[in-house]
Amino acid sequence: MRYVLMISTTLLSLGCGALERPSSIRPPTHPLLLTSSWIHPQTQPKHVQRPTPATPPMVDQQRRRIGQNLDRIDRRRYISKNEATHLIRAAYSGTRPRRTMGHARTLDALRAHGKSVGTSVQVGDVLYFQSLETVPATAIVRRVYPDGRILALGPWRGQLRPIRVHLKKPSTRRESGRIFNSFIRQKKPGDSAKSGYLAGELVVDVRRYLGYL
Repeated sequence: MRYVLMISTTLLSLGCGALERPSSIRPPTHPLLLTSSWIHPQTQPKHVQRPTPATPPMVDQQRRRIGQNLDRIDRRRYISKNEATHLIRAAYSGTRPRRTMGHARTLDALRAHGKSVGTSVQVGDVLYFQSLETVPATAIVRRVYPDGRILALGPWRGQLRPIRVHLKKPSTRRESGRIFNSFIRQKKPGDSAKSGYLAGELVVDVRRYLGYL
């Protein structure tokens, strides 16, 4: 009986000590208790990058100004292809690039200031044609249609006239009843079989000045 009491007392003391000392080993957390495991991977929040505007508002405003200038231009004044530089300056009147254009004394110098844009044409861009007789030196883009047709203004046949151009279909005169390219060069005896007569065939460069001057 004495030994039994001693063993019971020892067990009680060990038990009390075990209860007084909390376990230093933390049991692992069940996966279902993790908050992140409740969210489907497709619903995880992602960083969304805001798209940048295609063109700054100031450029759009200046492009509208060019369109207004072209509508007000006296078409009887710029009848010679030698007046190309003056025509471009008049079209860009009141815009930021006009300040720099005054330093360009020749058409080649003015052309070098712009940025070549290929077939991605916008209002205000300048088309440069082959240097040939009866062919206008330049034409300024007035409107661009969704199907790629371009309406430009250039000195042609003794007056500033509309010239229709389609850079992606330069050899197409008409399509679906619409004029894609104007005839801007006259046929002459001795012309080679590769001679071009349509506006799209005679474009050698397209330059943009808005945002670059």
